[in-house]
Parts: sequence; structure tokens; C-alpha cells
Amino acid sequence: MKKFITIFILLITLFLFGCQGSNGEKTLYTVTFDSNGGSKVNSQKVEKGNSIEKPTDPIKDGYSFDGWYADDEKWSFNGYVVSKDITLVASWKINKYTLTIINYYPNSNLELEYEYNEIIDLPSPGFDAKYEFVNYDSEIPATMPAHDETITAYWKLKEEYSLKSVSIVSRNNNARVQVGHQLQLSYSINPVEARVQDVKWSVNNDLASIDQDGLLTAGNTPGIVRVTVEVSDSITTKTATKNFQITYDEVVVYPELNGYTIRIAQSTACLGITNPFLPIESRNQYGYYDGADRIARQQAWMSVEEDFDCHINIIEYPSDASWGTSRLEYIIMQAKHECPDYDFYIIPNGYIPSLAKLDAILDVSAWYNKYGNDYMSSYAKLAGTYQNKLYTVNNQEKNIYNILSYNVHLWEAIHEYDSSIKEPAQMFLDGEWNYSNFVEYCKKCQNVLNIIFGNTSGYYALSGWPSYYFIGMVDRNGEGVADLVNMRVNVANDDCIAAVDALRELYRTYAFDRNFSTAGNVSSWRNGSALFNTGDLNYIDDSLRWGSSLWGDGDDTKYGYVPFPAPDGLEGTDNIYVGTTTEDSWVMAAGRSNYYKAYGEECNSENIYRAICTYWQRVEKYYKENDDYDSNAQHMIDASKFSSQASIDAFMLVCSNIDKNLFYDPMASYANAICSTTDSELNRRLRYFVNGSSEYPTWKDAVADLQESLNAAIISAFQ
Repeated sequence: MKKFITIFILLITLFLFGCQGSNGEKTLYTVTFDSNGGSKVNSQKVEKGNSIEKPTDPIKDGYSFDGWYADDEKWSFNGYVVSKDITLVASWKINKYTLTIINYYPNSNLELEYEYNEIIDLPSPGFDAKYEFVNYDSEIPATMPAHDETITAYWKLKEEYSLKSVSIVSRNNNARVQVGHQLQLSYSINPVEARVQDVKWSVNNDLASIDQDGLLTAGNTPGIVRVTVEVSDSITTKTATKNFQITYDEVVVYPELNGYTIRIAQSTACLGITNPFLPIESRNQYGYYDGADRIARQQAWMSVEEDFDCHINIIEYPSDASWGTSRLEYIIMQAKHECPDYDFYIIPNGYIPSLAKLDAILDVSAWYNKYGNDYMSSYAKLAGTYQNKLYTVNNQEKNIYNILSYNVHLWEAIHEYDSSIKEPAQMFLDGEWNYSNFVEYCKKCQNVLNIIFGNTSGYYALSGWPSYYFIGMVDRNGEGVADLVNMRVNVANDDCIAAVDALRELYRTYAFDRNFSTAGNVSSWRNGSALFNTGDLNYIDDSLRWGSSLWGDGDDTKYGYVPFPAPDGLEGTDNIYVGTTTEDSWVMAAGRSNYYKAYGEECNSENIYRAICTYWQRVEKYYKENDDYDSNAQHMIDASKFSSQASIDAFMLVCSNIDKNLFYDPMASYANAICSTTDSELNRRLRYFVNGSSEYPTWKDAVADLQESLNAAIISAFQ
């Protein structure tokens, strides 16, 4: 035991004296810190067996400190001790920084990430149709600095998009303000794409004052005050003036809807056709309204929102309410459960009877008589009426909607082979466009197509849907298929028989595409292998139907127009009859009253109708008050859709006496109150008769048993 204790004491003594130098001092080692390009870190003297005191992290531009290393091993200041002189080397991770280009595209930024000191390979500035790139506000560095960098690109508006004109929009546009009251003014610009940089408001006397937000405050003295607004973009300044009468008379007070949003349901592809504020850039997705009254619609929209303290919003139908039967069922179910998501639906006129019978939409006859001031044309009222009750809200003027179009590029190829074949529109202008000549013309074109492209190439003179040709051709007699004067549906008179026989003959001689299809679904038309097709005027330049590059860019896609051929003997241009229908109707949803209660007692169905009714009245009023008003402006815009002068001349000739030449035929719409032109027994029998598979020997026999029910349908809907 004593021996064990002696050995233990000896070991302790050796350990204690071993930690000292030969002279009894402690052993110290030098710890050197190599910051590897970073800020200096002082070395340390550390006693043998002790740990190193962790220094403040060094700093290095463009890098983040990643610890100290000894011989490729990361040093742990909490666990490792010093046993010799040592050098710790700093490890670094290179940083990444963001280069932001403000307005890389006008109103659109670009963000790029680079490592520190990485070469900056910046793409050229973006392209924009309306703006030209000028420069950057500072020089772009060659390599990425050790910080985020923001550079602004400057653009200037191209001359063609600079401000052309400005106008003052006032409450009700009536230019009257009651003494002591205020009126909020705004302005509209043309083109709407112009980029406004500065606005200045002023008045010419002390009868009123105006602030720079356009709020006009009338004094207590009646008289006339002239308001001026100066609007500037980067290129020019335009001025508009408008006189306002300060009066003791009370100004009309409209119902207060307390910020309620009037929701109007529309198909996604047509949102831009209904909303006049959506820009042309959205055309491919939502459509675009290019009507001559576009500015008037904007002015009317804004003034109604202000006067009624409401918002107007065009919203797409839900996905489960797609076009056709599912949309009808959706509207009916919404009314049944008194939970409609919208205040108004935009629908084809032909849906009105089905919805009216089930009380899914509101009869607005009494409200129209109360507030309408007879703003609707007789044409629009007729189209929106069912069983003597008015359901439509929007006004529509007579116009050409159903068209017979032709591929000008394909006709040019035919004409190049046989110069005797005139352009279809020229045939009409020369008074030669009747049933018989139409048949011979198509046969002749088909023969040339067969020679150029081969008999089995799939090229046809005619494509589309037999019913559309039938109705367009019969309507050229001035009575129409749906004769609203005599309350009779004409399907088997001499003109009807001749029209059907013409179509049958073209099918028999392989001049009519064997695959009957409608609208944008006609494959031979879409791929450029059909000369003729039928459709709506607004199909042209619609990317979902007949796009501007349907057959290729530039001259490869050129649309022509010609009226449907007339019965033999009526081909002259002195009496041009064209049956037409209307665009879609705005109808008011039933069962939405519960939604209005939260917005005050004045927010109800009647006053919401009144707001939209007022909108349509003001559209016409503002449009006709415009200094540039031209009653032919819309027709000229429509005519410009066509690519040949003969087509334009033919279109404008029909429009030259539109009240005489055009008449309303509800059957010209595929969905109508009488008989569907796409899904009905009449349509089925017509297709079978044209393609030669009918069980009936003559067309008159084929429709004999349908006549009574068709006549009953027109009487029920319109008498």
C-alpha cells in the first residue's frame, strides 16, 4: 500500500513540473490568423493545453466568412486545445448580389443574380411597341460589385402613341353645378395608351374654384365658368376646356349605391369586347373593343360609377358555366336557389325564352318605361323581347353580323390560274351574285383547286354549316326565314327550295367540304384549304376563331366579304336585303335582392337596373356630342377588317342604306327563340338532305311536318 502511494505522488509531481519550462515558466504557443484576403486579425499567445479565444470575424468585400481552418479541418474554438504554434486560415464563401433594372421593359423590371466580381452579361433592353429605349441612368459595371445594384432604364414614347387629344368628363356630362356644391371632374385621353406625366386644372373666373384633383367647387353666384385641363406626356401637352353653368336650380340626384359593385358575367374571350378600358395588348386573351364609341363608353362608365357611387365590373363566367347548355343550367340553378353570383348575364338573345319561362331573369319593361327615355332602338327592343316583355338592357344598332367570308389569298391563287374568275365581292358589285351564278362560280373554283392541288388534296370551294348558308341565302329575298311581319317561318317556299338545291348540288359535285362544322371549328377553313366560310363579323382577328395570322403572317391571311347570294332575279344592287341578328344581350339576374341589403335602402334591383340603363343612354349621348362624330364611323371600322377593296366597297354599299337593306331575322342567330340552327330537327334534316342521305325525295317533303310547330314557335315568341 505504501509503495502505491509513493508512485502516485511521484506521477503528480512529474505532471506539475512538466507543465513548466526548464526554469519553471509556463509554455506559450503562438496562434497566427491568416485572414486570406480579409481584414487583419491579431495573433494570440496561448498557453499549452488551453483553447484559443475566438476573435472577431474578419471582413472581406464580396464574401461571407465561413470559419477558421487548420490543415483543411475547421477549427472548433470550444473543443480544440493548442499543443504547438499554429496558423489558422480564414475560409470564405463568395456572395451573390442582385442587379435590378428598373423599367427594363416599360413598367416592368428585370432582376438578375450574379456572384461577386462575376462578369455581367446583361441582355439588350427589352422591346416595346410603344416606347423607344433611351439610356440607363448610370453605367452598368463590368463585374458585379459587392452590393446589390439598381439601375433605371429610360424610355421615350413613340410619336404614334403620344397624346392626341383630351376631353373633360363631368358628372352626368350636363355641365351644370348648383351654387355652393361640388362636382368631381375627370379627363379622358386619346389614345388611351398614352402615358400621362402631368395634369393641371384651372378656371377662368371667381365663380368657382378647382383643385388639382379636378374637384370643382361652385361659389354662391350663378354664371358661367370655363374649366381647363392641361394633360402632358413626355412628348406633348394637350388642352381641353368645358363651360359649366353655376345655377340655383337643383341638379339631378341619383340613387346612392354606397360603393356596390355591379357584376356582369361575360365569356373570358369576350371580356375586352365588353370592357372598353382593357387595352389592345389583351386582345388575344380577352378580345378588344375597337368600336367608334369606345371613348364614349369609357366616359359613360366613369360618370355612372360616380353618379351612382358604384363600380361596374365585367367578370368571367365560372368554369362550370361554359358555353351552351351548361351555362343555361347554371343561370337557372342560380335563380332557383336565389344565389346568383352576378347582377347581369351577357347571353345570346336566343337564351331569353328559356330563362324567361323559368323566371331566371327579370322583366325590365316597367323600369325601361320609367327611366329609359326610349334609348333603345326598335331593333334592339325586338331582339330582347319575349311574349311582349322586355328583358334586354343594352342598346344595339342595326349592323351586319352574319357574313359570308372568303380567303382572298386562295382566291388570288385561283385567279392567277384562271383570270376569268372574278373576285366574289366584284361579282356582287357587278349584279351577278345570285343562286345560279354562285353554284357555277363554286364549281369553277373547285375545278381550279383540283388542278392546282389535286383531286384528293382536301381543298374545297365551300366549307362550314349548311344552315348558315341556307338562312343567309333565303334572307336575301327580303322576307327572311323568320318572317316577323306575317308571323311565319319560311322553310319551304320557292327561294328556300332553290337555296337547298344549290347547296345539295355543290355537295354532290364535291365543291362543299364533306365535314360540316361551325364557326372556328371548320378545319379546312382554318388550314387555308377552303375558299368560303360563314361566321360572325367579330370572328375576324379573334385569335380564338379567325385570327389575324390564321393562314400565316402578312398577306397570307386576308379576309374578304361578300353578301350571301340572292335568289335569281334579285341579284341587283338596287335592292339589297340582308337578314341580320344582334350581338349578345345583357339581361338581369333574378333572385339577387338579398345581396343588396348591406348597401343601404337605395341599393336594389330597380336602381341597379337604372345605373346600367343610364350607362347605355350616356354612351349614345356622349358619342353623338363628340366633335368627331360620324354616323358611318363604325361601318368604316368594320369594313377595314377586310383585305380587298372590292370587299370594302361591297360592305359599305350594304351599309349605305342600312335601315332599308337590313332586317331582323332571329333565325340568323344560332341560338334563337324559334329553332336552333345547330341542334334541331330542322337542322338535322337540312344536313341530311344536302349530303344526299335524306329519306325524303324533295326538300318540301322533308320539312312538311315541321311547318306547324315552327309557326307556333314564332307566334309564341314574338306576337
